[in-house]
Amino acid sequence: MIVIFFFPYFVFVLYLAVHGSVGASRLPHWIWSAMFSYFVASLVAVGYLGRRGAAKPRGDTEAKARGVNATRGLKIGIALYVVILLNGLGLIVQRTVPLRYALPGLLIDVLLIAVFWWLLARGRHRSDGGRKV
Repeated sequence: MIVIFFFPYFVFVLYLAVHGSVGASRLPHWIWSAMFSYFVASLVAVGYLGRRGAAKPRGDTEAKARGVNATRGLKIGIALYVVILLNGLGLIVQRTVPLRYALPGLLIDVLLIAVFWWLLARGRHRSDGGRKV
């Protein structure tokens, strides 16, 4: 379902990646606004449809397996964004990427790591029955 909603946005991003800044500067402003609006609308639609589909009652074993998979995914996400953060810091130290471009990317990396960490801690708190860990 996510691929269906985000496929046009991925095509747009690939177009920008292939054509670089020259192709991006030729695009009118309304295309940028339309793609941003489409991205936000897709996020809302996927969130709404995903929540609607998750309301089905599940058995204990299936719920536990989903919890294990979610925990594994969060740990992989933390590891991935730590590696991306370290790569970004290395590019800054080597002066390959200017600081004004690197800082927003590093900020996003740190925020994603914090959100993944918070979700992981919240999941552990729930699985422990509300006890402090």
